[in-house]
Amino acid sequence: MTGQCVLHPEYSEQSVSCLAVGSGIGSAFSYRGSIITAPERSVFSEIGHTVIDPNGMPCACGNRGCLETYISKGNLIKRAKEYDPSIILFEEIHSAWVKGMKWARDLIRDACTYSKIAINNLACVYNPDIVLVCGSNIDDYWDMFHDICDGPQLLFAPFRNKLQIIPFFDMSQSSIIGVSKVVQDRYVKQLLRECASNCL
Repeated sequence: MTGQCVLHPEYSEQSVSCLAVGSGIGSAFSYRGSIITAPERSVFSEIGHTVIDPNGMPCACGNRGCLETYISKGNLIKRAKEYDPSIILFEEIHSAWVKGMKWARDLIRDACTYSKIAINNLACVYNPDIVLVCGSNIDDYWDMFHDICDGPQLLFAPFRNKLQIIPFFDMSQSSIIGVSKVVQDRYVKQLLRECASNCL
């Protein structure tokens, strides 16, 4: 999130939520350029472990039917194996999707639908101006996942025609920039504290 605000300064004047979709599922929220998080906590929340279906697939966390079991890369491979046991790599799902195979189209359509549910949940919790959708699924397979941003949304009525849902590419670059800025900001704050202490 911090890196995205550095790359897009206009985000620093708005409230922005982020949904990261890839090997795991994460989210974050920033208000006017500042990430909202408890001290010493991870920036990304555990939205991937919100339960979508209590009777769904077992999740690594011990629960069943977590959001992650429907949209993360590893779990999409597990689901694909139900249709084609030879599937090992995510690229093979993409290849089947490109060929128009029904099981692959259905699998990705469902993943996009659950991602939209997650976007609605973020909107209901944080009421942001913008939701950024990013992660390796977006960077590497935008052709499959563009419907998360471009298709009809499953939004609570007050957010319709108001909330901007925007893809954010090259998350790895923005993560490096973001971490660098966080470290820099903490270092400067520490210097200021030390300076203030020495002046007393």
